[in-house]
Amino acid sequence: MVTSILQHLVLLLLLHSSSHVTGTAPDEAGVTQLRARKLGDRPMVKIPHILWFNHENNFLITKEPRDLYDNVMKSVDKYRSFWDDPSTPVNFIYESMCVSVIKSTVPDLLDFYNSESDQNNRLNICRVAILYKFGGYALQVEAEVVRPFHAYSTTTFATVSSCDGNCLLPVFIASRPKHPILKETLAQMLAMYQDPNADRAMLTAYAMMRAFEVLPDDDKQQIQILEEMKLDDGPDPQLYPDLPRQEGFGNCNFVVRDPAEDKVNFFMGFLGSSRCLPLSDMPPGEEQQGGGSSSSSSSSTRIPQQMWFTYGSHLLSDKQPQWTWVSRS
Repeated sequence: MVTSILQHLVLLLLLHSSSHVTGTAPDEAGVTQLRARKLGDRPMVKIPHILWFNHENNFLITKEPRDLYDNVMKSVDKYRSFWDDPSTPVNFIYESMCVSVIKSTVPDLLDFYNSESDQNNRLNICRVAILYKFGGYALQVEAEVVRPFHAYSTTTFATVSSCDGNCLLPVFIASRPKHPILKETLAQMLAMYQDPNADRAMLTAYAMMRAFEVLPDDDKQQIQILEEMKLDDGPDPQLYPDLPRQEGFGNCNFVVRDPAEDKVNFFMGFLGSSRCLPLSDMPPGEEQQGGGSSSSSSSSTRIPQQMWFTYGSHLLSDKQPQWTWVSRS
């Protein structure tokens, strides 16, 4: 999956744009016509240094919820330091902007976007459309940055592989404007909405994977693929042992790493996020799950021993029907 890309130092690019965090998006000309200068005789980075975040609440202005705001600002500080550019523009993607950009890039998708009830699908559709039009780095508000992503001078696109290599997660996307993989991803999403039998549970992840598969080989050679993985969290960790583990419960210690550099880039959720809750929030009587350290693996039940079923009626009482068949054509 991971393409071979020249291994060399990341190139620093100074962008002339807004110097403060804003709650509004830059105009199209201001993004696509960013003036960049070379540092010495080194070539320019192809992915513009613009940070994008989206969430149903515009907390970059309200600064609430405070934990999400603080986490985003830590991410911003780390990327600005990594790029040696304190004026790196940061933009919050809001609803009216999503509608405008989708309408201008793939208008046939707009009605499906407006009627979509799944908030994750809505956020991801908008994220893909924004990056296709403007380019930049889209980070999730709950991701805890360990080490900023290192884009090579030849890189035009980067994202995260998951599902045993069968899907590409939009938890992190870095792209130049008008990248063909994003254009095809939008087309694939539209096709999935137009197909009444399509499973849209992981709409963007599978649409992006299909888009990657049809890319010309030359374009694939300019893509960096990161990997999602679960860190071991026992008393003697072997995977990245110097990286402190999250002492929480839920989906803690899931990280995204750069396999080419063998470095962890970020935790999928910071400790205290909805993905990784602090131990102090654990309901009484429940054992630790999915994160932190455990004094004895044999004495800790990581999956509660309960069985749950859903159906239109109470089968344990009615005992009818005996079998339910689900057919997908």
